[in-house]
Amino acid sequence: MKNKILKIVTVMLLLMALTMTNFIYVGAGLISYAASSKQTNHQNVEFDAKIKDNNKLSIQVDVKNEGYFNGTITLADSNFKLKQLENTYIQKIEDNTITLNQINAGTSALIEIEIEPVEEEQYNAGLLDVQTKVSLNGIYRDRKQKDIKIEATREVKLDLIQNISKENIENSMEVITNKILKISGEEKRVIQLSINMGLKENNYPIKAIDSKIIVPSIGNKNPEVVKKVNLNNMTDYNFKTDGSQIDLGFTNNPNGENKILWKKQGNENIVLTLIYDKDVQLENNEINLDEKVTLYNNNELKITNKIKINNEEKDKLIDVISQNTENSIYKGKLYSSIDRKYETKTKIAINVANIEEYISIKEDSTKYIVNNEPIDANVVYEKTTINKEEFDKVLGKNGKIIIYNQNGELLATVDKNSEVDSNNDIIIDYQDKQPSAIEIKTTNPIAEGDLEFTHVKTIKANKKEIIKEAQELVTNVDCEYGTNVVNKTQSKIKLEESKTEVNLKVNKDTLSTVVENNVEIRAILKGENEKYNLYKNPSFAFELPQEVENININSIDLIYETELKVKNYKTNGRIITVELEGEQTKYKDTSVEGAIIVLNLNINVNKKVSTRDTKIRMAYKNDDITGTNETSIKIVAPKDVTAIQSIKELGVETVGQEDSKKVNLQRGTDSKKAQSEIEVINNNENAIENVTVMGTFPTKSKENNIDITLTNGINLVEANGSKIYYTENESATEDLKNSQNQWKEELQDASKVKKYLITVPKIDAGSSVKGTYETQIPEQLEYNQVAKQGYSVKYTNELSKSEGEIKATTIELETGVGPKAETRLVATMGGKELEENATVKNGEVIRYKIEVSNVGSEELKNVVVQGNVPEGTTLVEPQENYEYTGTSYYKELSNRTYQDNIEVLKVGEVITKEYEVRVNNNVSSGTKLSNTTKIVYGDVTKTSNSKELTTKKGDIRVTVKRVTDRNVDLYEAGTVQYFAIIENISNQKQDNVKVKTDLPETLNVERLTLFTGMEAEEVSSDDLHRIESSNDFQEETRKITENELTNDSIENKIQSKILDYKEELSVGALEAGEAKVLSYDMSINKVNDENKQINFIVRAINGKEEYTSNSITDNVKQVQVELNMTSNTSSKYLKAGDNVEYTITVKNNSQENIEGLNIKDVVPSSLSVNKVSVNGEEHQELKGRNNIEIPCNMQKDEQKTITMETAVNYSQARIKAEPITNVANAELLSKKVATTQEVNHIIEANESANNEENTDNDNNDNIDEDNNIDNNNKNDNDIAKGTKMITGIAWFDENANGQKDDNETTLSNIKVHLLNTKTNNLIKDEDGNTLEATTNNNGVYVLNNISDGEYIVIFDYDKTKYSLTKYKAENVPETNNSNVMSNELQIGNEKEKVASTDIIQVNNQNISDINIGLIKLQNFDLKLEKFVSKIIIQNSKGTTSKQYNDATVAKAELDGKKINGTNVIIEYKIRVTNVGEIDGYARKIVDYMPNDLKFSSELNKDWYQSGEGLHNTSLANEKIKAGESREITLTLTKSMTENNVGLINNTAEIEESYNELGIEDSNSTPANKVKGENDLGSADVILSLKTGGIVYLSIVVAIAVILGVTAYVIIRKKSKNGDKK
Repeated sequence: MKNKILKIVTVMLLLMALTMTNFIYVGAGLISYAASSKQTNHQNVEFDAKIKDNNKLSIQVDVKNEGYFNGTITLADSNFKLKQLENTYIQKIEDNTITLNQINAGTSALIEIEIEPVEEEQYNAGLLDVQTKVSLNGIYRDRKQKDIKIEATREVKLDLIQNISKENIENSMEVITNKILKISGEEKRVIQLSINMGLKENNYPIKAIDSKIIVPSIGNKNPEVVKKVNLNNMTDYNFKTDGSQIDLGFTNNPNGENKILWKKQGNENIVLTLIYDKDVQLENNEINLDEKVTLYNNNELKITNKIKINNEEKDKLIDVISQNTENSIYKGKLYSSIDRKYETKTKIAINVANIEEYISIKEDSTKYIVNNEPIDANVVYEKTTINKEEFDKVLGKNGKIIIYNQNGELLATVDKNSEVDSNNDIIIDYQDKQPSAIEIKTTNPIAEGDLEFTHVKTIKANKKEIIKEAQELVTNVDCEYGTNVVNKTQSKIKLEESKTEVNLKVNKDTLSTVVENNVEIRAILKGENEKYNLYKNPSFAFELPQEVENININSIDLIYETELKVKNYKTNGRIITVELEGEQTKYKDTSVEGAIIVLNLNINVNKKVSTRDTKIRMAYKNDDITGTNETSIKIVAPKDVTAIQSIKELGVETVGQEDSKKVNLQRGTDSKKAQSEIEVINNNENAIENVTVMGTFPTKSKENNIDITLTNGINLVEANGSKIYYTENESATEDLKNSQNQWKEELQDASKVKKYLITVPKIDAGSSVKGTYETQIPEQLEYNQVAKQGYSVKYTNELSKSEGEIKATTIELETGVGPKAETRLVATMGGKELEENATVKNGEVIRYKIEVSNVGSEELKNVVVQGNVPEGTTLVEPQENYEYTGTSYYKELSNRTYQDNIEVLKVGEVITKEYEVRVNNNVSSGTKLSNTTKIVYGDVTKTSNSKELTTKKGDIRVTVKRVTDRNVDLYEAGTVQYFAIIENISNQKQDNVKVKTDLPETLNVERLTLFTGMEAEEVSSDDLHRIESSNDFQEETRKITENELTNDSIENKIQSKILDYKEELSVGALEAGEAKVLSYDMSINKVNDENKQINFIVRAINGKEEYTSNSITDNVKQVQVELNMTSNTSSKYLKAGDNVEYTITVKNNSQENIEGLNIKDVVPSSLSVNKVSVNGEEHQELKGRNNIEIPCNMQKDEQKTITMETAVNYSQARIKAEPITNVANAELLSKKVATTQEVNHIIEANESANNEENTDNDNNDNIDEDNNIDNNNKNDNDIAKGTKMITGIAWFDENANGQKDDNETTLSNIKVHLLNTKTNNLIKDEDGNTLEATTNNNGVYVLNNISDGEYIVIFDYDKTKYSLTKYKAENVPETNNSNVMSNELQIGNEKEKVASTDIIQVNNQNISDINIGLIKLQNFDLKLEKFVSKIIIQNSKGTTSKQYNDATVAKAELDGKKINGTNVIIEYKIRVTNVGEIDGYARKIVDYMPNDLKFSSELNKDWYQSGEGLHNTSLANEKIKAGESREITLTLTKSMTENNVGLINNTAEIEESYNELGIEDSNSTPANKVKGENDLGSADVILSLKTGGIVYLSIVVAIAVILGVTAYVIIRKKSKNGDKK
């Protein structure tokens, strides 16, 4: 039993131990979270959304503990829309999606956005009581570096119905007719009621209306009831009556898409006609109305109403309503006497039929109302439209309408036979009759209903004074039936004053103080509609900021305008005036805002000014109207502090920190005074303090040897609290407390003072400190005297407390160096410079180069150049006529010196003299060859550097020479011949000698010949040439035997062989004294400036030894061939059968004859070649060939003319215009040496393939674009179905001069579209696709099938690579310029910024040369990267540090036992790299420090905390060149607890950048927090606790061991006890 109990206890203890272990492990990482309604699928991200005050959506996103979140919030099934909101947590709002900025741990992001209900007349019924789903979606990242997808949805409800009660019900009744009238031939008492039902404000949709109307019964006799129902928000109605009670119900039924009607204006209207006997008495009888309104939320509202009938007679059986389709008209067209059309509608409401009377509508002439008095407005009727269906319903098939003018003359009769248009409308066109007033008479109506007359009226010209005073346009309308006037009404249009408005736009936001600014200023003369006045002889004055010093006008253009033109323009200081002449008579089309004046200017800004905001202003005058406009622009100085220094009398000024500025002082003149000025400008956005300016006077010192004296101390301007100190110690520092610096406030001895120190307590933003001092420059200055002056500035930024320093450019006053020459000796071999102590071998040739340079300030004459011939060498020079001297090249001279003379050496000029020496064959190895040279001028002798070489035994000598006459120049595509002579100068045979040729890329080896069997210098070149040219010379080994030649002939020894050229080849063995010759026959390739010099060198290789030849240097001249092509057709356009004659002129502008020149031309296949002539001589063999090749050997200066007569082929497949391009080339040795310009033509499509030209009918159904009366036919104008073409070319303007030069390339694959200016729609083809042309391989595009009209051509190019060249550059012909600039156009319903032309008018003719030139886009792009460089952990144990190398993720483990009280110090490295092409500055960096990190200014001297983040301006003065990087560091700390471990994300961004060209960053917007832009970088730090698993495992093992030992002891004890028993 005890055994059993023991086992159970043991097992239980073990289980307890293991269970505890599990809890220990789990607990090590366990964090407890309370349940929350804000929870998402991750405990560290919480989300909530609710509607607040029924007009705001309140959203809260919390990120807890660690990590960061990026995501979006979207609305689904929503009955409200989001308004735009600027919020630190919002990147953008598009439709119903909010894109969030990154939210870091510890942030509770609260966003409250105003909302507005969705308003649609066709409303989705499902949204009325909907729960809107607000969804959070995004990625959360924690310490595990996993992208965790976050999804959460909340439901919110916008209550669309609020406080609607019966008071909101519309329940009005009015008696509109009470009269005895003849109905169907019998007199009756007629009572008419007008009843309105619904909701007064229509603030919620109605589902149904049920009403009961009780009408009087007289003598138990009920009235006859006639109804007329006008529906508004209801879709159906039902009507039932027994005479005394009328039941009327309305329903608003959903359509198939569950849409219901919800109009915000109007109610349901019912006209009830009660017909009684003539003699009934109805006075004081009541009519009662009970109404029940059921809303779409099923709420029911009830209301009653009643009305008493009195004896007042009224008559609205026939009612008339007249109203205009426009509420107001602007006076712009009226002022310009432009006909203004508008539309008015006159509606006859027939509430009772069969009145047996005609109806008459009299519309009076329209009047202006001026000071409450009517004045004739000169308005006429153009046409009247009547709907045929309404006509038949109300008047019947036998009905008739007659229309008269103001004089009673018949204008038109309408009856059943009248024609109708496609809309079933009857249109009466008054044409030239155009009445000012009309009367409309109808036959009696046979049914209730409405009869509407739509009039198009035109306001004609009137006196401007009347229009100016007019407030309204009024037409009186009278309605009669029978002889009784029933109703009078008016149609009114308010007249609004038009205005002259000129908008001012500038293409950049900043002006640089450093470089010349190219600026485009645009004045947009608003004129797209009558809201604006048209222009008559307007003038404009553009005032540039006062900081502008110089203005250069490149061009002034007027675009989108045909009636005005630039009269003149001029500049007066900072003001540019532009005068236009002419008068506009029409408004612009809807695609453009108006005429645009484009000023292209180069502007220089005063370099002294600080960064500041300023304005460009414009004043304008249009007729008698004046106005102004302005736009803001920022002057940007490149550095945060600018140091300026100037000397007025010497005309020198330096701005900023540049290289030293040298100023020449005249020698030998009288003394003079000079006033120096210094100025320190604060360009920061805040003040700088503790400013010290320490400078050096130009007085005599160790560096300054001119006796300049200071005549007075420094005078400061506007420097409150500043102090000036002087010292005679030229080594003084700015330390005022150090007595050795000897700073004194008083100027004691002006002749001895060396330095100055100015202390300034503070310089405000944009302010400066200026000081002047005067010096005396002595007389009779001599050469080689110099004096320097300059200063440096130290300061502290008041906001950031960061320190800065800037140096002013040093001004160096100098008298010039005078006549002075320097010389340098260079030794070369085989074209390469030899290093000091380089090895040379016996027989090798050393070329010494003596460089002589004039480094003085005056030219030198008669400079003698002398060189030595080192012992062990012999002076050599090429023999005369050496090309004919066989294996010899040099002759040896006995001179031991070389001497030459330079007659004139100009200032700065360098002249090189050369001589050659050959190492003697008998010189021993190890001999030192030492050499120096000297030059002598006047009484001055200058010695060069020394050059020492060491000899080494050599067995082989290699010599190269040019065999071709050296007096003849070499030309590209020509030939040249060289010999390489390989000699054995030893007494022993040399085996397996190889030759390696350093072949220049300019040369090709056409033939290589080896001559053997010679002794040195025994064979002449003439002999070798004779052997080479013998008739039976084969490309194989050839031996000449004794039998062939006489014994005394040298040729009987020689063997020759043609070799295959290889860079390295064997010439076999050389016997002692033997020579072999390699003959190189070369062709010369086409050359350029970089490779036109030839250096021919050969090396002999014998075993491990290499022997270098001398170098032959030749210059190759380029072939100068001038090639041009023209065509005899002046038109760009051709038709089948047209003749085209091309003329090619070729001229040899080279200095030599040209052999082997070919002229090649591939004539377009669409042409047939009928005749080809050269200088009038026909080449029959070329007739009918399109691949033309003409040999054209040319004498010097010779010119030839090639003509090609061609004809255009007919092609049945040519259904579209076909562009053709012809280009000819001149080739020499199969290489192009000249190319003609392109000659382009367009072959028109076959006439049978063209659609007939659409004539622009002056359709009176269409009123102009301002009034939008009838657009039924508008889209027809947007279809390409004409016969005309628009063509042009796209090219790359490499030199950016705005002109297509002959050598510039064309651009393919550029898309071209066409905009109709009348409709602001893109033209489509007949299939309904947007008409598009694409430039071909020759850059040509063709837009086909264009109808007459006005258009704008739009180009789509790669804006990441190109920008537009100059627009219509001056003095450039139309065929070669660019017609495109950047404009903002209305395309469809959107405004777009596009590359487009001016307005192009197609008027029965093709349009050509609509070209686009593109230039390379200059790219400015600063990239910011953020890294963790170090993490330091401090706790009670001590400090540990870990370095990281460019880590964007850094991990560190913390001791869990010491976690409370642990401090973590994180050092970040921020790197800014210029990945663009333009140098620039990162003026300010911002770090978005997360909430759980802390900032200390002690650790970060260059950072300061302000607003949202941390800011750093230490790179503001650092120019970052393309490809360069700059780095700054930031140190932040975190106090740790056991609950705040995890991931920390920190982001930094470029807050402000700058470049001297004022170009914006190409792919980033500063300080916008948008991820994905390369100016924003982030780094993650993961702080985690050490796992502690080993400790816990040890505890478990220890418990297990104790339990085991205990169990063992018990068992043993029990066992012993058992034994005892």
